[in-house]
Amino acid sequence: MPDFLGMTKPDDFREFLAVPRVVATVHRAEDLASLAARPVEPGWCDLLEYRLDNLRGHLEAALESMAASSVPVLITARHPAEGGAGDLAVADRRDLLLRALPFATLVDIEVRSLADLADVGEAAHQQGVGVVASYHDFERMPPLANLEAALAGSLAGKADVTKFALKVASMSDLTPLALLTELVVADGHLMATMGMGPLGKVSRLLLAAAGSCLNYGYLHEPNAPGQWPAGELRRLVDEVIR
Repeated sequence: MPDFLGMTKPDDFREFLAVPRVVATVHRAEDLASLAARPVEPGWCDLLEYRLDNLRGHLEAALESMAASSVPVLITARHPAEGGAGDLAVADRRDLLLRALPFATLVDIEVRSLADLADVGEAAHQQGVGVVASYHDFERMPPLANLEAALAGSLAGKADVTKFALKVASMSDLTPLALLTELVVADGHLMATMGMGPLGKVSRLLLAAAGSCLNYGYLHEPNAPGQWPAGELRRLVDEVIR
């Protein structure tokens, strides 16, 4: 097991998320090798998200990378129905998350998985790790009733952040999502919202301005449509929003 040398964990994840943060996804063995050769430099990103479902064949290297990270770490092992790799069973996803939890500042668990992985959420809170409850739709912008139900499920599951990642094909998709983000944030709840697809890049800036606390880019290769390179997104967020 790697030690904690070099790892950065904020004392309070809520205070850390009080301003929009940029997340870079780590989802390939090549990403791990690149980080080992050249650690994250100031201005690249604010967090690294380790996609454990993608990295399960390189878990020891991923744990070592997390331990050495100079920025906070977000972990997830995605549900197969929401883009997860490997068709992993709940037990396999639980094991991955619990292995990586000591290195994390945040753990992302889908709203649909909060009950199945309640023990992971409880362990996270015991360790001062924030829980992100996520809801993904890669095909469409869901009806508002679906989003309200997902938000209610997130709150009922005692999540600290609610994350929506949804396809946005037009301004009529994007505008209600921005307004919902602004309203929920104004009510005191942390939200991370982002669009995928034709307006994905536009959405990342607009929704960060509306209050999205986690805004996703990539290190070397996108793993969702509509992502910016993380360093460029960080520069734009700094210039336009912070």
